[in-house]
This record gives sequence, structure tokens and C-alpha cells, in this order.
Amino acid sequence: MRVLVTGSAGFLGRNLVKSLEARGDEVATFDLMADERGDLASWPHVLEAVKSHRPEAIFHAGALLSAFAEADVPGAVTGNAFGTFHLLEAARLFGVGQVMFTSTIATYGRATGHTVDDDSPQFPSSIYGVTKVFGERLGEYYQSRYGLDFRTVRFPSIVGPGRGDSGLSAYSSLMIESSARGKSYTVPLEPGTTIPIVYTDDAVRALIELSEAQSSDLTRRCYLIAGISPSALEIADEVARQVPEARIEFAPDANSQAIVDSWPKEIDETPAKSDWGWKAEFDLPATVGAFLKQR
Repeated sequence: MRVLVTGSAGFLGRNLVKSLEARGDEVATFDLMADERGDLASWPHVLEAVKSHRPEAIFHAGALLSAFAEADVPGAVTGNAFGTFHLLEAARLFGVGQVMFTSTIATYGRATGHTVDDDSPQFPSSIYGVTKVFGERLGEYYQSRYGLDFRTVRFPSIVGPGRGDSGLSAYSSLMIESSARGKSYTVPLEPGTTIPIVYTDDAVRALIELSEAQSSDLTRRCYLIAGISPSALEIADEVARQVPEARIEFAPDANSQAIVDSWPKEIDETPAKSDWGWKAEFDLPATVGAFLKQR
């Protein structure tokens, strides 16, 4: 299959490209840092990429992420929101069969409650979340208006090598990454703090499995998935078990704690399980072990 991946040089995108190539797909990449340089904010760039490659499917993983989006709101709007419009319109014009969109639990905001499901109200408090809600609704419009096969996975925090320091939710990755590199790491949160996380291999597999699902089995276009929800202390303890020399400390910051405490703590992934058989494979020991092996 001919596939175009946006954000192909990013954390999720580069892992997605590897899995698609391993599946035997002919993969074209689109990113400011990729072999084929392209800017989602540029309509000519997007149009030319879709026109020249004529992909059968597009995996849209390109976006300005949370912390960077807050630092550059105009860039987030043009890259994330306008970029998604450009991609959907190009897909319509050139008859692309399917567009897979990467979304996030950041679309739910701070007033949702302890547990969220696919139908929980979406009132995001970040520009990143706002642009992702826009992308979801626009994709659903293209589905209903033009018949474009649009599908979305809403991810919790994705953990894996190369995640980097891209916001508060990165603490789970940084605990493992720093320990693997022989560096100390201070968690700016209470030891009992929990957020849903999913290992990068599971995240990539979710996108591919949803893309392969029979359309007749799907009851919606946007699906939440859940991985695991360990506490920060549980992560630290597991890292210490696998990296005995790990030096992880806790120094809670009140502002950081308030932000993380406002996020959903649990995810109801029932529709993903029932519609396309989703199930996470990586528990906490497997997540830490795979991270250490792949870094």
C-alpha cells in the first residue's frame, strides 16, 4: 500500500514509519525534518505531496505539541488546524482512501472528572487540545460530507525512547531515560500522582489496527485507548528494579501538581475493545524493559 506519513521525523511518526515499512508498505514521509521537507501550514506543500505520491492512506501524525504550541499559538493554529484542513482537502481532491488522525486526551480539558470516555465533553484548556478537537470535528465533517474514511485514535501520554521533555506528561519517559543514561531525575510531582500512559509500540499498533478494521464494525470515528495508569512512585520503583543505580527523587511543585491533578486519571476504552479488538500489550514492567532495550 502507498502511505504518506506526516510528522514522520517526530517521536510517534518515526516509529510509525518503521512499522508500516515492516508491513511492506511504500511509505512517503512529510515533515520539516524529513527527506521530503514539507510544511503542513503551506497549502502548496501539502497539495504537491499528495498529488505526487498519490497515497492510498495518510497517517497524520504531524503537529506542534503541547508545550511548544503554548509558546507559539499562531504556529499551532496554522500548523495543527490549517495543516489538518490542508491535508483533508488534498485527500478529497486526489481520492485518498483513508486518513488516520492522531489525537489526544488533552481534548478533554480540566473539568471532565476522574474518568473519561469517547462521549465525555471536550473543553480543552490548551491550544494543542483546541486544534485537535478542530481536527476531529473537521475529519468527521469530511467523512459525512464527502465520504472520506476518517479515523482517529485519542492517545494518553505516550512513553518511549526519544519522547523528550515536551511537557509535564513527559515525566514518565524522563524517569526511565535519565536512569538509563546514568543521570539523576527529579519528579516535580507527588509520588502518588497518576496519569494514563501507553508505550510507543502499543500506540503505533493501535493506529495500524484501527486503520485495518472493517468500516462496518466501527460505531464512531474517534476512539480513546488506555494503556496503564501507574503512580509516579510505581514507575520509580520499577525503574529501580531494572536499573539498580537509578537516582529518582521527588520534589513536588504546586503549580505542576495542580495542572496534572486536573487531568483525567482513567480512560474507558470500551468502544475500541468492542469495535476493533483493541488491547494494550505493555504493562509497567514490559514498558520499562522495552524502553531500556530500545533506547
